[in-house]
Amino acid sequence: MKIFEHSTANNPILKIVFAVLFITFPIIGFIFGMQYQLLVKTSESTSIVVTNINPSTDPTQRSVSASSSSTQTINISKETENWPIYVNRTFNYSFKYPTDWEVFKQTNDDSFMSIRPKGRKNIPITLNVQINSGNLSVDKIINNQVGESHSRQKRIFNNIEWVYYHDDISSYESDKYFTAKGSNYYEAGVSTLLNNKDIPIFEKILSTFQFDYSEGWKTYIHNKFADSPDFKTKKGFTLYYPQGWTLKEDRREAGTTNNYPFPFLNLILSKSNGDFIEIGQGVGGGGFCLFPDQIEYSTFKGMATQYKDFKEIMKNNNIIWRLADWSVINSDWSHQLCEKFDSDMFKVGYMDSTAIGSFKIKVTTPESIAELNEILDKLEIIN
Repeated sequence: MKIFEHSTANNPILKIVFAVLFITFPIIGFIFGMQYQLLVKTSESTSIVVTNINPSTDPTQRSVSASSSSTQTINISKETENWPIYVNRTFNYSFKYPTDWEVFKQTNDDSFMSIRPKGRKNIPITLNVQINSGNLSVDKIINNQVGESHSRQKRIFNNIEWVYYHDDISSYESDKYFTAKGSNYYEAGVSTLLNNKDIPIFEKILSTFQFDYSEGWKTYIHNKFADSPDFKTKKGFTLYYPQGWTLKEDRREAGTTNNYPFPFLNLILSKSNGDFIEIGQGVGGGGFCLFPDQIEYSTFKGMATQYKDFKEIMKNNNIIWRLADWSVINSDWSHQLCEKFDSDMFKVGYMDSTAIGSFKIKVTTPESIAELNEILDKLEIIN
């Protein structure tokens, strides 16, 4: 017996309803999907808040216009995550920069830094630190450069407020950003004449800028071992190291362990990810370091290791170090510290034994590499 039968074959209303649902459901799903992706991207991005500042006859009475304020959001966190870190200890700040760019100073003055793509001669980005002797506001500093009536904006990068203006007055047309901290003010600039594609890179660099990079660092002092008639010991040193590193010391005077005739030091700085810096006195070292700028680099055979890129570090007592990358990948160590010495064998000689001992170094992240450079820069050699 047929109890109930319902057919839509000849029902035009139901046909219309199903047709509408068939069309609208995919559209609604697409809209929700796009909103979700936007939400995810926003949560991963760094906000740049832009507020226009209205010039007035009295620069101390400038008002912030609520109607003109806006927020720009640039998704940069993933892009900058693995960028190298530059640290300026003199003025206590740091920032990240792209892997195919370089940071350099044209003089020994740490107050003026240049940033550019590797292999490019012109300099699109600069960072200049000046003493704010009059304790002036950023507005007054800008007034002294371009006048009170020049328009400007406030922009917040990484919770640091900068005041921005476009400099079309000087011969070097650029966007300039100013902020002040303590007794200094900081001027960051990007050329608008050379390549407008540099401006987004500049903003990403500025979004990683931060102060007080080395706040909370700890101090370790190694006093020089006493010399003996037949053995001259390595020098003492003061070592500064950041939070996140653990220090372990094994220090023994001569004759204290198995009547070993020489003093012994093994100092290890390590991180939870396995990165480490090890300094040894009384053991290891004594090999030659060869670099591409030495004529023997391609021909020398013997007790030497070849290195490629290096950073030169000037220490007190006319000591010169080179922090070097291995020419062939070493799975145990990532860098070698070599010291310049006088030699008849080489025109310019370097050895892997320094005035304070031999180093073993393994650093694998941009943060650890930046900290390694900072540790070596700050290390003080004690006579």
